[in-house]
Amino acid sequence: MLVCIQFGFMLICVCFPVLNCLKNVYLEIIPPAVQKGHNVTLLCHYDMEGAPLYSVKWYRGKHEFYRYTPSDSPQSKVFPLHGISVDDFHSVFQLHRIENPHYLSNE
Repeated sequence: MLVCIQFGFMLICVCFPVLNCLKNVYLEIIPPAVQKGHNVTLLCHYDMEGAPLYSVKWYRGKHEFYRYTPSDSPQSKVFPLHGISVDDFHSVFQLHRIENPHYLSNE
């Protein structure tokens, strides 16, 4: 399991059967500073080294707001979280578009 934390967003990636399969993991936030009422895009960059992906989970604080599990149907799931609205149509497991993030969403 890998945990990547940046600017209050946390990403957990789990891959099996090898636990050390991820490298070069970093989170990119576009734009780096988001004005209230504007959208933000989160990009997760990583190298799986050929291992299968079990799941990717996105968190704000202690609260999960998006999950991608390739073996599930549907593969992606959005969890309601005050101040965060995920554009599921444009979101894949590495890219998430957050619409109008609320400045109090770190609660």
